[in-house]
Amino acid sequence: MNLSTTTRNLSICGFFQGPMRPEDELTQQFTNMYRRLQTGFLYHGLKLRRTIKHHINYLLKGESGIGTIELVLILVVLIALVIVFKGRINDLLTSIFDQIDSSAQSVY
Repeated sequence: MNLSTTTRNLSICGFFQGPMRPEDELTQQFTNMYRRLQTGFLYHGLKLRRTIKHHINYLLKGESGIGTIELVLILVVLIALVIVFKGRINDLLTSIFDQIDSSAQSVY
């Protein structure tokens, strides 16, 4: 490694600030571009992390699911339908089980 390579490497890291030559200006431009890219990736990474965290919190704590009141209302309606049609349901189930028993006896 010679003196110009060492100086260039040190100037990239920001340790040496000597007189600027055309190649040092190019190195400085690349260094600035690299720092901007790092900052951009950091910003977008944090933004992505924040967005994912927001969506997870919405899924866990949001009101997008079925609530207790809706569940109770559905159960009340189902129970009322069973009470109203109790006789017809019993007749239907009795006829179905009678057919099953007759079919099972014919198989044996």
